[in-house]
Amino acid sequence: MANSNSLRYNPTSITRPGVTLQETLDALGMTQSELARRMGRPVKTINEIVKGRAAITPETAFQLERVLNVAAGFWNRLEANYRDWLVRRKDEQNLQRDIAWIDNLPARLMIKRGWIPQSAGVELMRECLCYFGVNSPGEWEDLWFGQGGQFLLSKEFVDDPYSVAVWLRQGELQAREIECADYDSGAFRNAILKARKLLAHSPSECYDRLQSVFAAAGVALVMVPVVRRSGMYGSARWLTPQKALIQLNSNIVSNRRFWLALFHEAGHLLLHGKRQAFIDSDGNDEDEAELEASAFAAEMIAA
Repeated sequence: MANSNSLRYNPTSITRPGVTLQETLDALGMTQSELARRMGRPVKTINEIVKGRAAITPETAFQLERVLNVAAGFWNRLEANYRDWLVRRKDEQNLQRDIAWIDNLPARLMIKRGWIPQSAGVELMRECLCYFGVNSPGEWEDLWFGQGGQFLLSKEFVDDPYSVAVWLRQGELQAREIECADYDSGAFRNAILKARKLLAHSPSECYDRLQSVFAAAGVALVMVPVVRRSGMYGSARWLTPQKALIQLNSNIVSNRRFWLALFHEAGHLLLHGKRQAFIDSDGNDEDEAELEASAFAAEMIAA
């Protein structure tokens, strides 16, 4: 499926509607004064439209249709495209001012993996913002680093919080594509019991089965390769009150480590409520919640 971003209307330049209006008048041998009289509008208004100082409103478009025999929709589209272009040009200037933000992101890897389209400069900036679903780097910083955000990445992952954010966001995007039943804790416990019966299998052998069983209980299961070197192995969080997400590092090669990571994240969902989000990596298992999740995972593996 084509990326919707590649279908954007984004011309590098555009003719303002007033130029087209003046060309139409010239072709008809009509002056601005005569057009104004025929429309019942001040000459000043027509002149301001021609010079781009005033917009063609829907009402004006209908009057132009009646007088010039050129469809109102034509004038409305000209005006809409022109105004859109003006806003985009201003947006481009704002993005250019903050262009250094994308230097923090592993953009080349994101392009290589097909997470964003091939692009550069300001357009790359736009693609990265669209990837995260934010309007500007300011909103991004608040969402991912701010006190009101879901994660305080700057405190937990000081080495490379941006790569962690990219990884987490990819998990969310993939989880959106997984249709899940409303979450039910009893059904999820049963799903975990079914998962235990697959311990002898490798992740590649049983991943589809696990994903289906978990989805039936309201939990989206995704595996995403980490971005850059990282000791991260998993995350557990709630996308909505009725849909949870378990995200695992698909680079885990040990079967035992995979199952421990899976049950560890499942333990978070079962034991720690819906208000917390957990990001798990080597070395962050001293927290009480992490110890509880690890104990739950060990119990599942041993049973």
